[in-house]
Amino acid sequence: MRRESTRKGFFYRWSRFTYTMRVTACFGLIAAMTALVAIGVLSFVWDQHFQSYTKENMQSLADSVATRVADIYRETGRLDNNGEVIAVAKYAESLSSGAGIVITNNLNHSIVYDSAAIGSGIGLTGMNGPTLAPPPSAAGIETSNIVVDGVAVGSVRVWVYGSDALLTHTDEQFRDQSYQAMLIAAAAAIVLASCIGFLFARALVSPINRMTKTAKAIAEGDMSARTELHGEDEVARLGETFDAMADSIERDRELERRLTTDVAHELRTPRMAIQSTVEAMVDGVFEADEERL
Repeated sequence: MRRESTRKGFFYRWSRFTYTMRVTACFGLIAAMTALVAIGVLSFVWDQHFQSYTKENMQSLADSVATRVADIYRETGRLDNNGEVIAVAKYAESLSSGAGIVITNNLNHSIVYDSAAIGSGIGLTGMNGPTLAPPPSAAGIETSNIVVDGVAVGSVRVWVYGSDALLTHTDEQFRDQSYQAMLIAAAAAIVLASCIGFLFARALVSPINRMTKTAKAIAEGDMSARTELHGEDEVARLGETFDAMADSIERDRELERRLTTDVAHELRTPRMAIQSTVEAMVDGVFEADEERL
């Protein structure tokens, strides 16, 4: 019972708005729903596809570092205490904001480079001390082996600080800016749709208002009032039909007036004859016999 009462109250309040306001609100609501669907689709794309894209980027970065380090190993024959390896690692780290890199020597199980090492030895070779790097089995890590002559002499691990989805700071900025752009676009779409709805409603209501004014004028006695609507759309044809009806009513009123005038004229002649005969009988000019009566 309460729900039905609430529903009736809503429809009552809704019916109190003008047709223009209702159409404008409907256009704005449609634009808002479309924007919400678009934002939902974008969120799905970010969750499903962009994460795959960022993982591929991190894997590509790890493969690139591993390939470059393998070339250096072929030239120098070592990984530890090799400034070229550290230079390659630092350069790769600078390419991706927020990314961390660990290069491991599989031959002696030492750390060649660790961007997350704690202390003064950050990035130095041979560091096996405290580190903030996640373990190799943790989620959100991409690994690539340093393969030389078919032997994995080392490995490269790449991750992003604070993101299991491997979203770098630049990626997160791009994502946030995308959402902001979508919200701005949604607000602009709602405003634009509301304006279009308002103009559309006014264009639709204007001929209806003209017909209303014309009907009121005819009701007040102005039989010459017309809508003067012409066109091929439904409202214009309704206006033309209304004007044709008004023409028919005006002709009927004119015929009625003429009929009344003619009847009055036709009745006046015998009435005058009757009146003059009666007056003559009253004055004694004519005898009030059966024939005259």
